[in-house]
Amino acid sequence: AERSGDCGGLCIALAAALRANGVPARLLAGRWATSALPEHRVDDVPYLQQHVKLEFHCQGIGWVPCDPASGVLHDRGDGLRFFASDPEISSNSTAGAT
Repeated sequence: AERSGDCGGLCIALAAALRANGVPARLLAGRWATSALPEHRVDDVPYLQQHVKLEFHCQGIGWVPCDPASGVLHDRGDGLRFFASDPEISSNSTAGAT
């Protein structure tokens, strides 16, 4: 069977699984900071830089960013590069960790 999906579908599925297990989760939809280029297309459709990621809430830590689509597409390492590594909060994400 052919597998396909996009950032929105992956985030909806993960948020639903988290919520089903009592973990608060929210979707964040927007656009990448770079401008769309006319030649950028996905399956012959203009790619206008839309993107969806999510955050889930951990008691004692707060909202943890997660970008499963970028992890699937771009991470060729340990699989955790796009999990809780938002540059805006990376200095705070390990506070209190042991």
